[in-house]
Amino acid sequence: SEMCIRDRNIALNRIGDEDAKIFGKALKNNKSLTQLIIYDNEITHEGTKFIAEALEHNKTLSHLDISYNIIACLLYTSPSPRDLSTSRMPSSACKKKKKKK
Repeated sequence: SEMCIRDRNIALNRIGDEDAKIFGKALKNNKSLTQLIIYDNEITHEGTKFIAEALEHNKTLSHLDISYNIIACLLYTSPSPRDLSTSRMPSSACKKKKKKK
């Protein structure tokens, strides 16, 4: 019988955009994973594009947690017509995530 993974928690693993690209490819054809937790990694807006594209094809994933990634910092600090001050993300979380030059 075939073994299926239903949920995967890979939070706090320094996953970046290249890893997100791999996840995106896997999620496109996923038939068993219902929950993916990848919070507090190093995924930027570039990496989230791959995941978003995969979700257009994915029919099984019902829970995705990508909070506390670098993309969240961009949303937290960027001006918007909506009030984002209710965000639970502390500004200190963004500061520690910035890449070194």
